[in-house]
Amino acid sequence: MGRLLSRAVPPLWIVVCLLVSLGPMATVTVFSFNQSRYYAFPITGWTLDWYGDLFSDERMLLALAISVAIGLCVTILATVVGTGFAF
Repeated sequence: MGRLLSRAVPPLWIVVCLLVSLGPMATVTVFSFNQSRYYAFPITGWTLDWYGDLFSDERMLLALAISVAIGLCVTILATVVGTGFAF
């Protein structure tokens, strides 16, 4: 019994950690397709209107471009520094 428990606990722990980490993102993603302005069940209908509003707003597109640029710079810097420390 102890051996079975010691083999079953790590995979269950991984599943719990993934649910806690990714659950909120999945919830927000599902609600982003909801017609209603509020997070509530049941979902009233499916729409892509929010994404149309998002990509038609110049400030949001500028924020996205800045975020992508910062992400690329940080990725390159981390790769260079990480490779240097590896050697």
